[in-house]
Amino acid sequence: VGYAASIEALTYGLTVATDSPSLELPQGAIPAGAAFTITNNSNVTVSGLKVSLTDSGNFEVDTSEMAASLAPNGTTTFTVTPNHDLAVGNYETTITVTGTVTGDQSVTETASLTCTVKKVEIAADSASLDFGSAYTGYTQPGSQTVTVTNTGEQAVTLTQPLDTAYFTVGPLSDAALAAGEQAAFTVQPKAGLAPGEYSETLAISGQSGGRPVKLQVLLS
Repeated sequence: VGYAASIEALTYGLTVATDSPSLELPQGAIPAGAAFTITNNSNVTVSGLKVSLTDSGNFEVDTSEMAASLAPNGTTTFTVTPNHDLAVGNYETTITVTGTVTGDQSVTETASLTCTVKKVEIAADSASLDFGSAYTGYTQPGSQTVTVTNTGEQAVTLTQPLDTAYFTVGPLSDAALAAGEQAAFTVQPKAGLAPGEYSETLAISGQSGGRPVKLQVLLS
């Protein structure tokens, strides 16, 4: 009587992958996390799964939906998110996933995530406009031009500034500004103002990646 037996060799390994290995966000924006998928490439169950980050000060990991163990070919996910208060700059963390297979044999795999935080800012060529003095029955002073520059690193969409009580605001020459681009509009005192001093603050605002941007120009 003959007997035949085969012993399958133990193989083990993990893969850790994401569709979003590099993130970009405007400064101050609420970041979206990057979802990572762990796949068990072993022919045995991997248990005791854990995730750690080399830069846990600037990133946080959410393993609340991650399984503690994986059968062969099984998958599970976790999320890594940059902190929302990061300063402008570049950040990177290495992600290490560890687990245990048969006996005390451990298995480890790494991945990385980078995040670039971009400056969001606009600036006007003048912080104030002075239209001088005029006498009763005056001829309406001529308009002055305000130029707004996107001094940040993200595209900005400006909102048309509104007329104030005493000043008329002309239309923006352009609302959508890439980094470094400019838009202009005019400001002019309204006709027929009664004698007195007039001073107002003109608000200029916009959006960049869901984050508001704004500045003010003093009119007098």
